[in-house]
Amino acid sequence: MVILLLSVTIGVFWHKNSALHVEKEAATERARSEAEADIAKERKLRLITEKQLDKEQKRRQKSEHDLRKVRAIIEKIRRFEPLADQKGGSYEEPKYYDVTNVEIDDVLNVREFPGYLNKKVAEIPPTEKCLKFLGNYRLFKSQVWAKIQYNDVPGWVNSAYLTESTHCNGEKDIE
Repeated sequence: MVILLLSVTIGVFWHKNSALHVEKEAATERARSEAEADIAKERKLRLITEKQLDKEQKRRQKSEHDLRKVRAIIEKIRRFEPLADQKGGSYEEPKYYDVTNVEIDDVLNVREFPGYLNKKVAEIPPTEKCLKFLGNYRLFKSQVWAKIQYNDVPGWVNSAYLTESTHCNGEKDIE
């Protein structure tokens, strides 16, 4: 009988110990799955954050690029600001420009309207000086086109090929 009682007691303790062991394993497994789920969520959030940062950085780079382009265009336009505020129906002294950046064996084309595909109305040699600026300029595809007069022919040229003249007084220099 003692043996039977001892066997039952050992069986009960062993059963409780097994149940505790199973319960501990289940708790450990739950904790492990929760930790893995938290890690997965953290990775997902990190990826989302990195993507948002990349998008923001690309947006910032594009904005900076656009700002540089706008500043460059503004700088080009500043060379051809309107002559002066109109006072009493007349303008102050007009501006004159010299041809620059044109190869010696090439010419600067004068166009009927701004843009390279418009009708050519004259050709200016690369050494020409004192082209009269007629007070108009237009922005065409990030380029500033200025209206000038060459040999009594008005027309449009790309301002990248003009430099403000410092030696003209309203008439061309006679050499």
